[in-house]
Amino acid sequence: MLHGSCLCGTVRYAIDISDEQAAEPLLCHCRVCRKITGGSTSHNVTIPSSAFTLQSGELKVYQAKHFDEGFKLWLHFCPTCGSPIFAGLTGNSPAPDDQVFIQGGTLDDTMPLESTPVAELNVKYRLSWVGQIQDAEQRQGYS
Repeated sequence: MLHGSCLCGTVRYAIDISDEQAAEPLLCHCRVCRKITGGSTSHNVTIPSSAFTLQSGELKVYQAKHFDEGFKLWLHFCPTCGSPIFAGLTGNSPAPDDQVFIQGGTLDDTMPLESTPVAELNVKYRLSWVGQIQDAEQRQGYS
């Protein structure tokens, strides 16, 4: 069981996954993830949506269209402090509809953050000063 929260602590959540379903850390370099996080990359932990439970607070949802790939995103964030909690993808997205992308920095347990990302996504958008992560699969797109 993993737990996470937003910056102000209003939103708290739990992730119930077994070791076999271990949260898979990914780093994304796409321009949309930069806008979501305000950083050069997004550190995401992928989980089945059924493993996510909102324990307190409410999430505000913003629907966006990925401006490079065209699929729809559902961004879930704290309405008080604005912390992005997770994103879901729909339409012709590269991810299954039952998978969500938790913003790794919102996890209270840092164990998944200590794990080297298994893959870097959208490396074609990697900034020139950001180095490649050793042993992480390098993907030009999402798959």
